[in-house]
Amino acid sequence: MSQIINTDAENALIGGMYVEPDNIGTVISILTPNPIHIHNDLNKYAYSELVNLYTHNIEINPTIFTDKLGKKLSPSQVKNYILTLSQSWQKQNIRDICNVVLGQSLRHYMFAISTKMQQRIYAREDPLDIIEDFNIQINKLTQVAQFEAIEDLNTMTSKMSELLDEGDNPFIHKFITSGYKQLDDILMGGYVQGQMNIIAGRPSMGKTAVLINMAYRMAMQGLSVAFFSLESTKEELLVRLMNLVLNKNIRELIETKPGILKQGLQKLQQLPIYIDDHGNLDIVTLRSRIYQLQHTRKIDVVIIDYLQLMTTKNYDVREREVSELSRQLKIIAKDFKLVVLAAAQLNRAVDTRTNKEPMLSDLRESGSIEQDADIVMFVYRDAYYNDTTKNSDAKIIVKKNRTTGGLGTLNLQFTPGIASLIEQNSDIPF
Repeated sequence: MSQIINTDAENALIGGMYVEPDNIGTVISILTPNPIHIHNDLNKYAYSELVNLYTHNIEINPTIFTDKLGKKLSPSQVKNYILTLSQSWQKQNIRDICNVVLGQSLRHYMFAISTKMQQRIYAREDPLDIIEDFNIQINKLTQVAQFEAIEDLNTMTSKMSELLDEGDNPFIHKFITSGYKQLDDILMGGYVQGQMNIIAGRPSMGKTAVLINMAYRMAMQGLSVAFFSLESTKEELLVRLMNLVLNKNIRELIETKPGILKQGLQKLQQLPIYIDDHGNLDIVTLRSRIYQLQHTRKIDVVIIDYLQLMTTKNYDVREREVSELSRQLKIIAKDFKLVVLAAAQLNRAVDTRTNKEPMLSDLRESGSIEQDADIVMFVYRDAYYNDTTKNSDAKIIVKKNRTTGGLGTLNLQFTPGIASLIEQNSDIPF
């Protein structure tokens, strides 16, 4: 066992749980019911048994505990171990003991991670692979360190009361703009931190155009946006953003007006948009990169284009894999307290109907996307199906809104060449 681990602290902890079982509730609220922070094998076993007795509402007394330990130790060893536990517990503050155990456990894991990384460095492995794996491991460790137990109503209401005293109303959603005022009105405020929202549509319907327009508009209003593109390259997205900034197709300006292009680039430099175009993005890597951004730049919105191109492990059935991806995106939104906006592709079933406008049932064949999403929006262009129409305008149709219940349709004026989508009858110029 690592020299970082002080068994005396673990003994005091287990002693406090055995001598005063009421401490167990506090212990598992800090260290989790799983003995991941207990490193002595016997203490790990004792911890698990005490937690099991506590959670099953079984009285913890010398007879029962001795019987449990007797499965691992001889009678004399049981007697000596219980004596050690009883002497180690000196009526200390159980929270202080928990924090000592937690601290030394985290240092132990950090040392193990750094040792592994050092070995890989000496083995001359790819530095980028080492950094990527290091970030993933640290992200996992951070999740362990930030374990939060279930709160009782007394604790929750006390926190809300403190917020009210500070002039902050916890009963009102703190909305984040979608970038479109009329869409915010339909949603009865906009997006909310902790939400996983879906923008779905058939291929070439305009999902990427909607997402890049939203990212641009959000950034123009001061929100930090991380855009994960599994389909388009950074350069392609940069061209789209430049088109929006200049309200012109930049390919028409390359030879004639390079000065205007530089002005556009200068404007783009001011926008808090971060683009990742790795095509083989899995959920663990996504979480790691969001963690990095949150701790260096503070992200408000994460955009993913698009969900079904992501991968996860250990799933042979694609529907189950997509369900796991949507569930993990929801968890990311909640854990990082940000808005996740993910594009999703609809299958061909939509095309077989007379009425081609998408419905929620069109998503039900794509795993549990509809179930996991807080808001479901569909992108629809009539021109996609009707070759004779000259109108290439688009609609964003809100079909599900778990937060406020607001549903409706936003009509957008589409400008070919620059792929800008502007609210119809709007005074906002971007």
